[in-house]
Amino acid sequence: MLVVAKHYNKVNFEFTKAEIDYFKRVCYFNDDEELALELKMRGKSNIQIADSMGTSIATANRRIKSMKKKVLKALR
Repeated sequence: MLVVAKHYNKVNFEFTKAEIDYFKRVCYFNDDEELALELKMRGKSNIQIADSMGTSIATANRRIKSMKKKVLKALR
């Protein structure tokens, strides 16, 4: 079930496996964005994502923001 909730400029994503596969096909994520998506879907925090990616929190946040923009564009 696709859920995109906007609350105070915050976007939360909950997707099925099929929906994630669809986004991977149509959004042309780079490797970092795809990893960020997978980790977000597992409920990881941005700090945990940064640690998994071996980057700073600011860099992880940029990757997550870029990934979210692509997903929102695909939903239009």
